Amino acid sequence: MNKFPIALTTQSCFSGARAISIFSLLPSIMKPETYWVRTLKGQIVRIELSRNNAGRWAVWLDDTLICDDFGSASDAAFYANRKEFTHESARDLFRSVWVPPELHSWSTGLPEQPKRKETRPPPGSCTNRLWKPGTGEDRF
Repeated sequence: MNKFPIALTTQSCFSGARAISIFSLLPSIMKPETYWVRTLKGQIVRIELSRNNAGRWAVWLDDTLICDDFGSASDAAFYANRKEFTHESARDLFRSVWVPPELHSWSTGLPEQPKRKETRPPPGSCTNRLWKPGTGEDRF
């Protein structure tokens, strides 16, 4: 017999809870039933089974839980598109986010890492070099 009883709690939408470095844990938490989409601003919106209520689905914006009280993944995508969340604070966080309403438009598996831009030194950071006689005369 287990000495520590397991208690399931229901949680209303938007707890403001932060996950611990969610992107470093992606390989361990991403499941086949996880859907995601990258926003224009580079944020990741995920739909996955709720960690608080086994039969419900959750919407995450990066590492912030937005709502975990949807009956299906399709419902979560539909309501996330319409920004219909119980709490005003969740709607505020999602205000500038657009996601597709149809679940088949979402990706599954691990999100791709954004491509890094090529970095060049800022103009003026390289000092001008003086031409030395005898160097480069035979280059052309």
